[in-house]
Amino acid sequence: MTSSAIRHDHLVRPRHVVTAVLVAHDGARWLPTTLHAVKTQRRPVQRFVAVDTGSRDGTRELLERAVGASSVLDAPREMGFGAAVAMATAAFAHAPGLASTRSDSGAVVDWLWLLHDDSAPAPQALEALLELADEMPSAAVIGAKLQGWDNHRTLLEVGATLDRGGRRETWLEPGELDHGQHDGDRDVLAVSTAGMLVRRDVWEDLGGFDPALPLFRDDTDFGWRANLAGHRVVICSRAVLRHAQAATSGLRQIACGPSQPRRLDRQSALWTMLANCSAVWLPWTVLRVMFAGVVRSSLFVVAKRPFDAWDEMRATISVLIRLLPLMRARRERRAIRRIPAREVRSLFAPRGTRLRRYGESARERLTDIGRRDDATVTDDRGLLRRLVTQPGLVLVLALVIVSCVAERHVLMGTLHGGMLLPAPASAGDRHGWPPSAPSRSSGSERMS
Repeated sequence: MTSSAIRHDHLVRPRHVVTAVLVAHDGARWLPTTLHAVKTQRRPVQRFVAVDTGSRDGTRELLERAVGASSVLDAPREMGFGAAVAMATAAFAHAPGLASTRSDSGAVVDWLWLLHDDSAPAPQALEALLELADEMPSAAVIGAKLQGWDNHRTLLEVGATLDRGGRRETWLEPGELDHGQHDGDRDVLAVSTAGMLVRRDVWEDLGGFDPALPLFRDDTDFGWRANLAGHRVVICSRAVLRHAQAATSGLRQIACGPSQPRRLDRQSALWTMLANCSAVWLPWTVLRVMFAGVVRSSLFVVAKRPFDAWDEMRATISVLIRLLPLMRARRERRAIRRIPAREVRSLFAPRGTRLRRYGESARERLTDIGRRDDATVTDDRGLLRRLVTQPGLVLVLALVIVSCVAERHVLMGTLHGGMLLPAPASAGDRHGWPPSAPSRSSGSERMS
């Protein structure tokens, strides 16, 4: 099978061979911008392949025009991002033109550049990523700074980490503007899969993304495993990429898992924590996960968000009952671990951050009952959810149901009631009405 190979005689940093892998799913809305951004990089990729996961719009046609029909793979609609990337890397396993890109600066390094259909890299993004790769030869996974799709000044992510409870931490406030305050190349626990540059040998050694994480948290799980395997995960703030976050923002339906983004995200977070935590902390982590699920569900109930409470409980239960797959995942991670867990502990958010974030979350849920879901997750039930969670409407519906049950004989039987007196034939016909008062007997009659 051939791939879309782009050959250049005078590439910047020629010892690097880059294969761009783009996964698309109903992405015709963003693809024209994304494809143009990839094909106009200052440092072009050597080849460009794509996977279409059962799109129902014009995605397939856009991909074929951009990279050629032979470089587009078809995948089932329910396939997740990681599985789609694995399909592409397996189909195009051997990079073309390695000899032509070999230089005196060192051995050729084969890279995978992972892209979402709703992510548009800036023209210098790939060049900046490879520049960092030359500056830090030990870097195996390199990520870009993410900005908003419509508002380019809004920061979305500059690397990511986790707190002790599995909550994702980006060190950013909602809607924070980019003034360069988070710039700088540094080691992190994880980088986003949108724009992730990963060495092919590291990708293969780690086995790619975990199939149990089809959409959310695959980046934090992969970064955690890469760090434990002794590889460096670095953020390159010089490389900028715009991201629409279509799945988490509700701009399109989720086909590779439950249609509730909050439930899928929480489920993936718990799996990531339980699959990667050290054996010493596993019992405590399980107890903490169970306790946190009860507390979070209670907060949702108090905040009049019953659907979120139910999703929280379902996410917790769905992970805890999958003991055999979870143990198998832990064995696979133990086999590739090269350094002790304590050596990557500094990459996690400190405990104070976790408590502060949980306090802010609890305060928001208790004080702002009418608030919709987080900015990163929207509920696709919309109108139905708003109606059912209105206390007044719920009370009226309950009273109607109780009344119908109590008076079911009225609804199911024949109505009965008192009879009226017959109407008089004429105005003078009194029919003995009103009845005459009883005559009073004389005293002599009563005594006789």
